[in-house]
Amino acid sequence: NEKRFNDALDQFRQELSVAETFLKPYNAELAYAHYHVALGLHATGQAALAAAEYKAAEEILLTAREHISGGFLKGQYAKTLKQVYRSHATLLKQMGDAQGATELESRADALP
Repeated sequence: NEKRFNDALDQFRQELSVAETFLKPYNAELAYAHYHVALGLHATGQAALAAAEYKAAEEILLTAREHISGGFLKGQYAKTLKQVYRSHATLLKQMGDAQGATELESRADALP
């Protein structure tokens, strides 16, 4: 299983590289790529790097929601942002940061 996680992480990093090359910094798809890398890093025990990728995904999704006019897409971005917040909160709990985890869970709960 460890090899599978590492293989997936390699694929997610390639996805992020392509996204960074072709997408604007406020495109939600770039956030998705950061989120995938975060999940891969989290699964392989690279907590500090995963936390940074979760944070990048959160920031991009917040910006993407500001740049989009359609209600449906705003809702989709909020749904994904909620998932990112919850995944990041799980990581923070594992790292012993209960306060940070609680803050992220509150942010997730505040989303529609």
